[in-house]
Amino acid sequence: MRERVIKVLEELQPEWEHLLSQWIQIPSVVGSGVERQMQLKVARAFRELGVDVEVWEPSLLPELPWHPDYVLPARAVLPEIPVVTGYRRGRGRGRSLVLNGHVDVVPVDDQPWTYDPWNPIRDGDRLYGRGSLDMKAGLVAMWAVCAALRELNLSLQGDLIIQSVADEEETGNHTLACCLKGIRGDGTAYLEPAAADMGLVRGAAPVLLVSSRGAQFFRVTVEAPADGGVEYQRELVNPIGPLMHLYHAVERYSDMREAQVTDPLYADHATKLPAAVCRVYAGNWPSTIPRTAVMEGTIECLPGERIDEVMDQFERYLNTAAAAHPWLKDHPPRIERFGLRYESAATPVDDVFVRTAAQSLQRVYHQSPWVTGGGGNDLRHTVRHAKSPSVIFGPDGGHIHGTDEWVSLSSLAKTVAALFDLVVSWCGVDGGDKGWATNG
Repeated sequence: MRERVIKVLEELQPEWEHLLSQWIQIPSVVGSGVERQMQLKVARAFRELGVDVEVWEPSLLPELPWHPDYVLPARAVLPEIPVVTGYRRGRGRGRSLVLNGHVDVVPVDDQPWTYDPWNPIRDGDRLYGRGSLDMKAGLVAMWAVCAALRELNLSLQGDLIIQSVADEEETGNHTLACCLKGIRGDGTAYLEPAAADMGLVRGAAPVLLVSSRGAQFFRVTVEAPADGGVEYQRELVNPIGPLMHLYHAVERYSDMREAQVTDPLYADHATKLPAAVCRVYAGNWPSTIPRTAVMEGTIECLPGERIDEVMDQFERYLNTAAAAHPWLKDHPPRIERFGLRYESAATPVDDVFVRTAAQSLQRVYHQSPWVTGGGGNDLRHTVRHAKSPSVIFGPDGGHIHGTDEWVSLSSLAKTVAALFDLVVSWCGVDGGDKGWATNG
């Protein structure tokens, strides 16, 4: 049977490569409204495989925007984009599995691409295009597994559940909505590009993420009594100087936090615990002293920490730094929390679902996966609110969110094989045995 599985997966590769190219051509930038078109394409593709598909609006859940883990979108008005869920019903004698992927992609920046980001081009093993790696390749892997199950006429013992969401890049509210709607599995796999997404390098070994850091955006504003022309420089307080004092305090705080990392899931990461200013702005004219200066950034926390408690600590640290400054001590900064807010979450590394996923990856890659921690991701919702052990793995590639994004097609083929192995190992198959290993 193993030889037949391998043959079917190989025969399906031209089909899923073509499907991936078609999906990349749809510019489903988050918040653009085009995600709806992409979701309908996904729904149709899975329906054609005999999957029982439901297309539904998250706005039908009145409790969603009041949930403590709901993230307020950056835009005041967003187009209503549906969630797509699909069911390949099992015989009722096995464990259920959710496969989660997202259709939304980040915008294309102003830097020129070597290839048109919306017209995918293959160059050797690489397929270039926005969303090729993050993460339409993962959605295609989900489709390929369902296609292989149909081609092999295999009946699963447990339910296989597809979730296609459209706001992962900005809020993650769609996955939260799935949890609130009661859509859950005994395990959940996200087909994100784990290694590339985290900037992790571990040779040829696959990466298996089992956690999500928490995160919170912050804004610090320093306001002077007045603004004015540069001719009044000696009479005015330029808030940029005091703001830079606080900027350096954030850097010291980041160093302090980094030194406190003890979680083994993050011990080998180059950046274990991000805490940084990523945006600074002040004034609107080169010869006018501004009245306000602002910096914005993000603070993250480890599994087991609460993001609100970490932010309380961060604000105390900045206020202490301000009290030591000759001007800020009498003119304290305004510190705000805004936008993105994630709680942390983790699946224990000894959980049976983690072990099963690791075994599937090992059978395909012939190497034990690196089981490690991830950044902020939707895994937090299924762990916290669906009580579903969750993991993340996916294909390799490069330039996620950047110019000339690409996915390795040979790596994607291995992802398909590993995912197929996980599905049949976790859900079980009628008449199945231990010969399902899809060695690549």
